[in-house]
Amino acid sequence: MPAAKPQVSRKSKIPLTPEQKEKKEAERKAKLRKAQHIRMIRETFVSAGFKHINDLSSSNFVFNGRETDLDEVFLIDNVLVLLEHTSHDEDHVSAHLVNKSIIYNYMNGDRASLVSDLKSKFNSIDSGLHKKYHDHDIQVRIVYCSRKNIKQSTKDHVKGVHFLDYPQLKYFSQTSKAVKLSVRYELLDFLGVYPSQFGDNVLSSGGDVVATLRGTVLPESQSHLPPDYKVVSFYISAGELIRRAYVLRRDSWRDDSDAYQRFLIKKKIDLIRRHLLAKKGVFLNNIIAILPDSTEILSEQGLHVNPKDLVKVTPAKIHLTEQFNSISIIDGQHRVFSYYEGGADEEKISILRGQQNLLVTGVILPDGASAKTRDRFSAGLFLQINSNQTKPPPELIQDIGVILRPFEVSSMARRVLWKLNSRGPFRDKFQAAFSEGDTIRTASVVLYGLVPLIRPGSDESLYKHWSDASKDDLVKGVSDSSVDENIISMYVEYCTVEINKFIGAVKVQTGRSRWTASRKHSDRLLTTTIVNGMLHCLRRISSVGNLRDHDNYKSALEHVNSFEFTNYTSSHYNQLGLDMAKKYFDM
Repeated sequence: MPAAKPQVSRKSKIPLTPEQKEKKEAERKAKLRKAQHIRMIRETFVSAGFKHINDLSSSNFVFNGRETDLDEVFLIDNVLVLLEHTSHDEDHVSAHLVNKSIIYNYMNGDRASLVSDLKSKFNSIDSGLHKKYHDHDIQVRIVYCSRKNIKQSTKDHVKGVHFLDYPQLKYFSQTSKAVKLSVRYELLDFLGVYPSQFGDNVLSSGGDVVATLRGTVLPESQSHLPPDYKVVSFYISAGELIRRAYVLRRDSWRDDSDAYQRFLIKKKIDLIRRHLLAKKGVFLNNIIAILPDSTEILSEQGLHVNPKDLVKVTPAKIHLTEQFNSISIIDGQHRVFSYYEGGADEEKISILRGQQNLLVTGVILPDGASAKTRDRFSAGLFLQINSNQTKPPPELIQDIGVILRPFEVSSMARRVLWKLNSRGPFRDKFQAAFSEGDTIRTASVVLYGLVPLIRPGSDESLYKHWSDASKDDLVKGVSDSSVDENIISMYVEYCTVEINKFIGAVKVQTGRSRWTASRKHSDRLLTTTIVNGMLHCLRRISSVGNLRDHDNYKSALEHVNSFEFTNYTSSHYNQLGLDMAKKYFDM
């Protein structure tokens, strides 16, 4: 019989401490978020038609005597994207960017030499670029994509870099799922690539690409719009319109202030697309749009037409410059984008996209109209059309109010909420366009928490403590359009600072684990009722003139973690605030 194997003693595994388990779980989640971030970047660019040159991921190379690396490289036609991604915290990112800014300056300073250098060192770039393009024809764009927020002050020190922040990445990711390859035009606009710089257009010296469309112009006296607003109607192919159109406010990925956001609904687009394939017929109702300033109205003889001089609807030629992201679709966005490029039925849809013409009624604003004027007109027209259809959600109505009626207290309260969501204890805790996880719904916080707290003229509001010499303009601005709107920004900033002093003290004294909106935590503090209650408590403090600094609040709220926040439900936030004020501030 074979000899028995000797028994090997094994050391028993030492169980992890709670702290070690927490650290290990945090590391696991961070690794997962990083992988998801990278995957979203790659999927978004590939969905837009870019080729991912994956053999260059994390490749090092030397340019102008300085070594750097390429996290991701994407290529579409003559546009080369060099992208760096990071999931580090803001402090690390700031230092990293300062170091990178030197090589970025070199790259942007001589892009043709950069292209030549990359082609000589990486065969995949050399073979990916068509030989018809010279090195100076290649549009190089440097993109920095951070999973965490980067301060604007940090970005300002780094020139020639396109910051694809996480909310913007999610926007492009979501849009690409709805309209596939057609998202490329907005992505190219984000990258600062003009139609004249893209593809074969860069090989010609003809300047802007202009389409001449047959249409009609409405006399100004019949449009019922303010003076110098022009109304035209014309037919345009779905493909031509998609290349120029946008649905969200054009600068939504540049600046989220003053932005009302309307999203493309994939299910609705797919339903219309199936109808197009089955019936092969165009929808007969017209598309309502705001046209760019560069649009020209010409007579058959090529002379400029002035709608003021017309007495009846008159045939005209509409000159429409090809500009990515330049036509704002106010109504009919799903009909337009149902012709998107890509997807299982692309072969059939591509024929319809070029053949079928959509009837567009477009408004051209007066020459020199400011961006704010355009925003207000667009927002008002959108609200006017949609008020007779499906009622927009209250959050969207509030966002539009910020544009249309900036001095109304609800509009200022909405802006305060945006500020609170950007920094301080409420950072990223309120529901936003691309929020992740559980967040706080915003409409009731604006109406019942912030409006009473910031209302100008109220004895309970923060307004009475604000010492700015021009504060009366906040009240005048409601009826006087000449009042400078900068006063709103100043008051919003003041309110944000005062609210963060108080709420920050509550957060410190209640602990990190309770500062969540997740329903998994029965003792969570971030519900609309509790948040409104805390804001009401601050209003009670304000009413007796006892605004304090952060440390003073923290001292007064030393035992607030034992306060029975969860006993208050629904509309009992006023009582919650009153009880907090009595218990901790002797009111």
